[in-house]
Amino acid sequence: MGALMGRIGWWLMTALALIIAAYAMGVVFVPSMRPPFLQQRILVMPLAAFAHLFASGIALAAGAFQHNAQLRRRHLDLHRWLGRTYVVAVLCGSVAAFALATTSQAGLVTHVGFGLLAVLWLFATGMAYRYIRARDQALHRRWMIRSYALTFAAVTLRIYLPLSMAAGLPFDSAYQTISWLCWVPNLIVAEWVMLRQRVPALMPQLSAAVVLAVLVSACGGKSAERKTDDSVDTVAAAPAPPQAANDVNQPPTDQGVEPDEEYVVHGVCPFECCKYGNWTIVEGGVLRSEPNSDADSVGSVATGAAVTTDEGAMVLHPPGKAVMVPDTSIHSSSGPNVGDTVEVITYTGAKVARVRSHGSEFEASWSALRMMRDPQQRWWVHMTDPNSGAAGWLQMGGVSAQDVGAPNSCSKNK
Repeated sequence: MGALMGRIGWWLMTALALIIAAYAMGVVFVPSMRPPFLQQRILVMPLAAFAHLFASGIALAAGAFQHNAQLRRRHLDLHRWLGRTYVVAVLCGSVAAFALATTSQAGLVTHVGFGLLAVLWLFATGMAYRYIRARDQALHRRWMIRSYALTFAAVTLRIYLPLSMAAGLPFDSAYQTISWLCWVPNLIVAEWVMLRQRVPALMPQLSAAVVLAVLVSACGGKSAERKTDDSVDTVAAAPAPPQAANDVNQPPTDQGVEPDEEYVVHGVCPFECCKYGNWTIVEGGVLRSEPNSDADSVGSVATGAAVTTDEGAMVLHPPGKAVMVPDTSIHSSSGPNVGDTVEVITYTGAKVARVRSHGSEFEASWSALRMMRDPQQRWWVHMTDPNSGAAGWLQMGGVSAQDVGAPNSCSKNK
């Protein structure tokens, strides 16, 4: 039901956005479509008015399709180009909107209301652009939601204006209220949507925190020594590489090392010899729009649910870090030098590791690596729940074939 409501909401939002975007283009190119109110604005500041109408129409149309998870996943290149178009459109539209706000009707209240909208619109979009450049998809997604909530003010403005006229309200007082009402509630709804998406993922962590607090209190405020791994969120730890003979004095993991961007390997299966198809899930969870724990929630699968799986992905975050040591055996004519720091990104064999250096990938034997940090891997499987129709990514742990009821597995005792 949640996934269905999400699809209906997206279609409704997109339809309204496209209608207003088409109206904006009509006002720009068809003079007879301009009402007296807009005609007056165009006469006062023609360049700012036309730039704002045209750029805002582009942003409305392009931004709507950025919030469809299936389009993002299936057409990544289109998503990126639409994103670039959206950023440029917002840049032009917000600057023009700020100029228009300085001469808006109804006085100081509308000047500040529309002016602040223009500033926040540009700021939110700039933050979204900054985080995608830093490859932080979670923060990029949140700022894009805020940005489009402000873009959508073009729609809500044109809902409130005719309603206020139909109610017979004085234009100036109504316009002062609408200059704030067209965007402040949009931001509140955006924050509520993001909070609702994150709550299912936060619940296990909150529950664990409550239990820990109770145990600490019961022990007189003394915390027990930690003896287990932190990753209780179904993270499958990467298998430890063979210990090199010259690696006795290996430095502690993550010592002085900042986490790097995630590395995603598509087309994989989370256990040996498995095949995608009909699975039975022993432990249910939240379905995400992308293989990322901060991605949008698109539904959930219950424990014991029979699902159809079609693909998988392994996310290394962070990848491993190692220093190249003498007696390397790189399977390439060119590769990292002794003493270089490399990322360990995946495994290609029992005695071979795959490493990345300066954007290029190479193969190296484990004896060529002095590990500084083991890679942390998370397995995700894309599935469809036939009962609810929800389709999304479920994070899997170190599951065995019999645990998930997957057929055609060559191993039954993993």
